[in-house]
Amino acid sequence: MLDLKIGTRHYSDDAPPKKIAKEQRKAATTTIGTHGLRIVGCRIPAADPAEPRWAEVWGYKLGNDADASELPAVLLRFLGTAERVATARGFAEELRAVFATQQEYVFYGSSLLLAYDAALGDDAPLRIKMIDFGHVHGFAQADSTEGEAAAALAEQYRGLGNDGYMHGLVTLLEILQPDVWRGNGVWR
Repeated sequence: MLDLKIGTRHYSDDAPPKKIAKEQRKAATTTIGTHGLRIVGCRIPAADPAEPRWAEVWGYKLGNDADASELPAVLLRFLGTAERVATARGFAEELRAVFATQQEYVFYGSSLLLAYDAALGDDAPLRIKMIDFGHVHGFAQADSTEGEAAAALAEQYRGLGNDGYMHGLVTLLEILQPDVWRGNGVWR
């Protein structure tokens, strides 16, 4: 299983100033700011059943945060097969198409959850879901709230849109390009 944060911003406008400052520092010092992606947690299964259950454990929640140079290889080693890479790429392409046109919500700090049953080996299909919607805001909801502050907030969301989320999706699509993973020895 791999929990992948998407976007360059992971806080709401109504967050306390300390939370905003903390999240901005985090973005400035991790792959959130550079790639719009960050591994929350990831366990890469061992290829050999005689090995320990997990060959690698990654993610800031697990004490092994992938930096910018490690992130692509970790993602690709987790996926492990060309079929799962193609599935992930197809999902990211569809999601990018939705986010390129949707004008209803702005997403801050949500994740993609990627999972497969490692016991099935290389034939295990990949499942991907969007998760963690604690910082999703609707433009219409802000529009319907009375007052100048709500109108300004709705306009700000429209102005920013989902640029940070789109940056993460574009980075993910770049990592999942066939010329990036073919022949680079990233498969476990």
